[in-house]
Formats: sequence, structure tokens, C-alpha cells
Amino acid sequence: MLVNHMGTSHSDSCHSVAKEIWEWCIDRKIWLSAAHIPGKQNLIADFESRRNQRAPEWRLDRASLICALQRLDFKPDVDLFASRINHQFPHYVSYRPEPEAIAIDAFSLNWSNLIFMLSLHLVLFQQC
Repeated sequence: MLVNHMGTSHSDSCHSVAKEIWEWCIDRKIWLSAAHIPGKQNLIADFESRRNQRAPEWRLDRASLICALQRLDFKPDVDLFASRINHQFPHYVSYRPEPEAIAIDAFSLNWSNLIFMLSLHLVLFQQC
């Protein structure tokens, strides 16, 4: 119910996320209210939240990545679509809330001023 209270004083990171959500909503004249829906009434979401997901985190071999970036003369500032486990650069955007991520949901960002790497779609070059 953090969203309903427009933030909290118990966690700076949670408060920051709630504030960002509310500022986004206010700019668009949206009133936001969160409610709990019991799993019995929301079967798909309940199933997905409990499903044991064992898809491994993966990333490019660091030496191969450095080689490819050097050949491209490309120096990304941020790793989009990454996680705390697989990010390759100090700054990354995750798909779910993570304390070290600079943002959540890369699709919600304006990419025009970012120099970025897409973790999921980088083309591999022949070995250096």
C-alpha cells in the first residue's frame, strides 16, 4: 500500500520509487490506487508469482564483450534489460525493482540521450 500512501519514511529506496510513480501520474493527471486481489480471484497472476522460474541469468563473456566494443569503437554508459546478476556496466536498467538499478523498465525511458547496450540483442563478432 506504499503507492496509496504516496510514499513511506521507512525506506528511502521505496519512497523514491513511490515518489517517481506519483510524479509520473500527476504529470498525466492520473489518480492511482492500489488494491490487493486475492489469488483465488486472480488465478493467472497468482500462478505466475508462485511459479518456480529457473531460467538462468546469462551474459556475454566479458573478454568477448570488451573485444567487440573495441572493434566497434563503442563505449556504452548503461546496460538496458539487465539485472543485478548479469549487468556488464556499473549503470543498468532492470525489468523489476532492484536496489542498484538506475531505472526499471527500459521501455519507459527516453533513449535519445543514452549510450546503451542491449543485453539481449547484442550481435557477437568473430573471436578476437
